[in-house]
Amino acid sequence: MRTGSNASVRAVFDGEVAQALPGLVVVRHGEFFTTYSNLKSHSVRRGEKISRGQTIGTVDDDPDRGYPVLNFGVYQGQNPQDPSGWLAR
Repeated sequence: MRTGSNASVRAVFDGEVAQALPGLVVVRHGEFFTTYSNLKSHSVRRGEKISRGQTIGTVDDDPDRGYPVLNFGVYQGQNPQDPSGWLAR
């Protein structure tokens, strides 16, 4: 999803950080996982409990597109899910 430059990335639901790697944060929400990639930086660490709305990082520019893009995904186990129901309106 296209964002503003240096936009803050916020958790969509309470959970625990499963991975926090350069450019990627994965959050566990029970049997579901959310992924946030193409991050310039992140402010969370593995094992940290986080809350809905908590800032977890900032978006980076996508070099192929020339503008900032957040790659967001939702998985139930390893099965991809439609992420639209997890996004605040």
